[in-house]
Amino acid sequence: DAIDIQIDKSEPIDGKLAQAHTRFVQRIGRAAHHAIGNLHIRKALEIELRRRNLALKSFTATTLIFLILAAICGIFGFEWLPWIFCFIAMVFIAGGIAISFMTRNEITRDFQNSLLNTCGAFAETLRADYEDGLRIFFQDYTTCLNSIRKHLANEKLAVEPKLTRWHDLFLTLKSIEQDI
Repeated sequence: DAIDIQIDKSEPIDGKLAQAHTRFVQRIGRAAHHAIGNLHIRKALEIELRRRNLALKSFTATTLIFLILAAICGIFGFEWLPWIFCFIAMVFIAGGIAISFMTRNEITRDFQNSLLNTCGAFAETLRADYEDGLRIFFQDYTTCLNSIRKHLANEKLAVEPKLTRWHDLFLTLKSIEQDI
């Protein structure tokens, strides 16, 4: 059987809780965005990537220079000199490829380590906003429960005279049992 509880429907609890949840998520989202910006991870990563790009550009430029020299020597009819320049260009291409793989792995590893090292600072930055957000969320939650509190208080007041009467009857029954 269902319990017939008449609760004040003027306060839609689900809607208010959804609004409180949305505000909490937005607050933490903004705080996380600012916290990530304050960690300054991007600057260190940019420095590493610029250094890598400069090295790869220099390998590419050197390779192109040796290929141009090989083409010029081929145009002027030197037989073995273009092959030597092409071989040197291939060595620079191989070196560039090797450097690109090594620096990629190194940058990835360094970035992962820097992210792991900043986890504590990130969590500490979010702590105050998280605590405030939770406090506000639960304040909204408790306000949503006011109608239920009012109903329970009214029911308690309505039951109290019956409880007193039941207690009196119980004591009377116990005294009758002792008399018998």
